[in-house]
Amino acid sequence: MVGGLGIGALAGMLTSLVFLGTAGLMEVPPGDRLKTFIQLPLVLPIGLTFGIGCGLIGGLASAVVIAAFAPWWVWPGWPARLAGAVICAAPVLVASRIGTVLAPHMGSWWPHPLMAIPAAIGAAAGGAWLGPWLLSGSAAKVTHHGRYWGAAAAAMLLVAVLPGDTLAFGPGQRIEVVAGAGTGTGTSAADAAIRGRLVGLAMDDTAALRVLTRQGIDYTLWTVRDGQLSRVAVPDLHGTAVSGLATGPGGSVYISGAGGVLRIEPDGRTVRRFKVDQATYREPQTPAAAGAPTEKTYTPSLDGVTVSADDRLSVVEGRFDRSSFHLVRTVSDGKVRTVLGREPDGHSASLNKGFADGIRGTDLALDSTTPVPLATAPDGGLYAAVAGRGVVRVKPDGTAHAVIGDFAGDHGTEPEAEWQGPWKDRGPAARMPIVIRGNSEPYRGADNASLVTAANGDLYLTNGWIGKDRRLPDSFEWEGAANDTQQAVLDEARRDRWKQAEEEVLRVTPDGRVATVAGYADMIAVHGDWLYLAQGFLDERDAERVVIVRTAIPK
Repeated sequence: MVGGLGIGALAGMLTSLVFLGTAGLMEVPPGDRLKTFIQLPLVLPIGLTFGIGCGLIGGLASAVVIAAFAPWWVWPGWPARLAGAVICAAPVLVASRIGTVLAPHMGSWWPHPLMAIPAAIGAAAGGAWLGPWLLSGSAAKVTHHGRYWGAAAAAMLLVAVLPGDTLAFGPGQRIEVVAGAGTGTGTSAADAAIRGRLVGLAMDDTAALRVLTRQGIDYTLWTVRDGQLSRVAVPDLHGTAVSGLATGPGGSVYISGAGGVLRIEPDGRTVRRFKVDQATYREPQTPAAAGAPTEKTYTPSLDGVTVSADDRLSVVEGRFDRSSFHLVRTVSDGKVRTVLGREPDGHSASLNKGFADGIRGTDLALDSTTPVPLATAPDGGLYAAVAGRGVVRVKPDGTAHAVIGDFAGDHGTEPEAEWQGPWKDRGPAARMPIVIRGNSEPYRGADNASLVTAANGDLYLTNGWIGKDRRLPDSFEWEGAANDTQQAVLDEARRDRWKQAEEEVLRVTPDGRVATVAGYADMIAVHGDWLYLAQGFLDERDAERVVIVRTAIPK
């Protein structure tokens, strides 16, 4: 018995050091690896505990199982020891898989999933040495019903050796590969490569996913429809800065940027819907009054766009006259109307000073210069991600309401609950500090942030601030069925995250509750019961690429 426990403990220690140490070094940024290496001896007592515990439990289990099959085995030779080791290791591996499902609910003390390796070795050692010791001279005392325990252990062994994708549960978030996880140029979206920097992502009303990428100064519009991938070059955008991508009725695609608002035709040509007046860019101008025709509207910059189901265009107009600020304006019948924003005058309500809930949208100064993602609400209102740190909703009656973010300048209030796994409620969204990243950060794999609405009124957005020195738990890792090539691309994307800030995808429900629903997405889209996640990354040749997956939205 002492030998069995000793071997189990030693196996637990050594394998903990090797497996947990290697995994730990691979899962931290390069700058933190020295600190992590110094902390590795801390895993030794954990491995010791697991080795002894699993060795003891494994020995007891093997005593029952081996005795149940004693009439067929030579006792107490090596066949029995080997059988005890295998049978005892199997339930440990199965328990580990089940445990990873419970891990998000058990707090930070729950062991790393790789602890199953030293635990299984400890159990195997205990089964091989402790079991025979317990059974010395007593095999005949075990009843015939013990054979059922042996059958159950064999079934667990079968489950333990099944491929990970066979089981419906695992340590990460279940995903399906949609596009960009291959290396070829074929039409199968999942097995083709989407090359370039991710600039925009949107789902149109024909269930086609539209992806805009940029390579150097050239743009390409990709379309994913029914699992097939197509693309068209957009030469009119050559060298243009793009601030937003949106879709409209009939599968139409729009972009906003330095050239105004352009509709991209199926052949890649563009049609201008809203002009940017660059000729008078440096001359002071007064924003056009409500009802002014768009062709007479002086607009130095457009920093966001959205299109409603009834083809109503909404844009974010950047102003750089006496001060820098934004106006959110709608365009209907060729005329403009401001719904959110005004020029700051020192007395007006502003994002930096906070504002009263229900204030008129045109009384609130959007004193910022960062891009402003827009989204159309199901009721016809608008959402605007302003100042890079919060979302404001403009209702159809013209009133403005803070949805999420710190607008009071006091760093906001953290959610009530930590991450408990994807889609788990974290409390009220109001005043939760967030960072909405945009094209002011060109080192990232994407140019613009995402803000999208679902048919049920839920709001989804990408948040680039989850707290200093904090990381999403393993329950947010992307996991799902993928062939070898697809998995290699997903692994490349995962390794490249260390060069970027970690992102989370938030959902804000109409009643003001927030949940972290996914991680590691630069841009998102929603269609039906699916949330689409797009990540820009650098492959092993430092070439910019995009991979897109989807995960089911719980009912």
